[in-house]
Amino acid sequence: RHGIPFFSHRVTPADPVPAGREFAALAIFGGPFDIHDADRQPWMTHELGLIRRAVDADIPVLGHSFGAELIATALGSMVVRNSVKQIGWFDTYPIRDDDRGAPWLEGIPDWLEVFKWHLQSFDIPAGATRLFKSEWDANEAFVLGNTLAFQGHLEATAEIIRTWLTEYAPEVSHPREDPHVHGDLAINWNEIVQGPEAICSNLDKRIARLHQAADLIYGRWLESLGDDRSLRV
Repeated sequence: RHGIPFFSHRVTPADPVPAGREFAALAIFGGPFDIHDADRQPWMTHELGLIRRAVDADIPVLGHSFGAELIATALGSMVVRNSVKQIGWFDTYPIRDDDRGAPWLEGIPDWLEVFKWHLQSFDIPAGATRLFKSEWDANEAFVLGNTLAFQGHLEATAEIIRTWLTEYAPEVSHPREDPHVHGDLAINWNEIVQGPEAICSNLDKRIARLHQAADLIYGRWLESLGDDRSLRV
């Protein structure tokens, strides 16, 4: 939409980030990988190094889900299994008590429904600012300079969500849509999973609201692009 040229690459263990390219920004998205396998996966180690180089060079970096976990790890934070696995739409709240986060949250409502599909949680890296929280994730997102990391999926579209529901159908085949009915919330439940019907309810309206927030945050991130800064993979 902004007319910015981009190169998209689906990273897999057999097809890591291609060498020899220059980029002015880096966006890393989700995937069915475990960050704790980094010591055994050369491609993941390479990607962590690439993130560190980009941050050191003041190259804008953006990550969602597994991409956010890679960023957090590259910046020295811990990524651990969350108390619950979450799949579906979850209430998320901006944190406005830090002036460094204010520009990123301008125009964002005090309540935002975000699509999530994850079971990990990350700590906030040293020097970074926490941007969002939720009932089940104290750390939903953070910013450090022009590096942004989100556990949830601001980038999700209706097509993406429906594709995931098809490709990963077993994960949503036994929904637990309301954890509160299980009684004591101190119990460490294994998962909070919404079923396909609940996830797709009012999907277009939910996506429209989500993308209003995404446009604001992504627009702010794009302002940090610089014609004189690039990094070679």
